[in-house]
Amino acid sequence: MLVSPKHRYRRIEDAPDELRVEASTVCHPSEDLERVKKAMLNILDAPVEVEGAGEQTYVLKSSSSGRRSADKIRFGLRSRMVLMAARKHLKSRVEGNHTRFMLNKQAAYGGVISVSEEGESPLGPVWVTITSPEIRKVIDWMTQF
Repeated sequence: MLVSPKHRYRRIEDAPDELRVEASTVCHPSEDLERVKKAMLNILDAPVEVEGAGEQTYVLKSSSSGRRSADKIRFGLRSRMVLMAARKHLKSRVEGNHTRFMLNKQAAYGGVISVSEEGESPLGPVWVTITSPEIRKVIDWMTQF
């Protein structure tokens, strides 16, 4: 029996109520600040704060709360069909009520959610922290297949 795409995934109502997503990255002098902002906006639908961190170096931060805060990451993982690997990766980084992982900044600029490892991206990753009292349920919801 085939399942129609609109019924394949858990609904937004199935997500735990308490959910917060934070993203941060460094914009190096060799990078275009507007492009790094775009990468952040492709990850999280929230205002991006820019702070100076030295000569032509900036720290960009963004955060959002609520059920829809993880939507871009959730749907990005689905579109790439990497749900099992993403679930394992996110669960292996759970500490207490949060998980912290890296996304490839260059891929995010292009609208692609790509989980990365330390040292994979020469310009550094975008660090993402997802916090919830039900963090394991959040990860299951985000990576449901």
